[in-house]
This record gives sequence, C-alpha cells and structure tokens, in this order.
Amino acid sequence: MKLLEIIGQWLSPTKILPAGTLLYHGTKTAGDFTLPDGPAWFAFSYGEAEKWINWSSTPPSGRTFGEPRVIVACVVKPVELADTRSLRNWQQFCQTLLGDPEPGIGVIAQAAKKARIPGWLGNTEVMLARPKMYLRPVTSPE
Repeated sequence: MKLLEIIGQWLSPTKILPAGTLLYHGTKTAGDFTLPDGPAWFAFSYGEAEKWINWSSTPPSGRTFGEPRVIVACVVKPVELADTRSLRNWQQFCQTLLGDPEPGIGVIAQAAKKARIPGWLGNTEVMLARPKMYLRPVTSPE
C-alpha cells in the first residue's frame, strides 16, 4: 500500500493529476534550470504563473534573481495529491503532518517532501514536493 493511501485515510481527500497535464511555474530566479530543485508551486495556466513571477522579495538560498520567465512542464506519470481546496481539508492536512493547522507554506512543503507525499492541490495551483519526479520540461511555451 502506498504511503499516501495509508495516510490518505485520515489525512484528506486525494485527487489524481493525470499524465499529460501541462503545468506552469513563474520564476525570476537566475540560472538555466529547467525545473525547480525542491518544493514548488505550479499553476494550471501560463497567465496564472506569470502573476507569481514577482511574489518573492528574496531569491532561494544560494541563488540570485535573473530574468523573469515561466517554466512549462508536463506531468509524466499520474500524481496523487492531497486535495486541500477547502479550508477544512487544508487544516486537516497540516494538522496531520505537523500537529499545526496553520503552518507556513515552506514548513508544510518540506514536511510533505520528508514524508514522501507528492504534494497538494490548491484552487489554481499545485504544490509539488519533488517536481523532478513527476515532470519533464517542455521546451516551447503555449
């Protein structure tokens, strides 16, 4: 039985993100990386990802800012995600993982990664704890 199946019984409902789904990650972090190394948000539309390019006032540790861009990626295998689209499900997810119904996003993302939980589904985006396990970059945008 998969870990997410075990904890899913008391964690929160889950949804499958099907293979072939295109996802978009807005960033202004410098470098020629094609996918984020660690936990990262991915939007369901290019336009939504563009809105998030400038959300951070500091670059990730060890990185600098560069040219704004949107990374386009394709889901290569189905991903089972915690469905946290309701406040109740979000709080249940956080409480189960950390014993805190309202931790910071970075804290819960690292806890999900450590617990080998692929991520969670939001209303307009997906958090993937290990993007490189489920995505491949798409070289040309829409």
